Amino acid sequence: MQKLLKLKRWKKRLENLTEIQLPTDYPRPSPLQVVEAVQTLELPKKTVYNLLALGITIFPKSNDNESEDMDGNPSPSQFC
Repeated sequence: MQKLLKLKRWKKRLENLTEIQLPTDYPRPSPLQVVEAVQTLELPKKTVYNLLALGITIFPKSNDNESEDMDGNPSPSQFC
């Protein structure tokens, strides 16, 4: 019970504090900006098969899943 009273007391004492800017030991860099891009290209079927065999993730050129294998993986023809 005493812990709860202490917590309430500290919350009340700290609730109206204003934020202060403290000096730092050196200037901090500004946050990084992320720039995104998409590159679309068609690959020969042999290249697609080899990439898939290596476990490399590639994304199909369309959203329709016209042909998938038994495990639900897209067919290489979707990538070509």
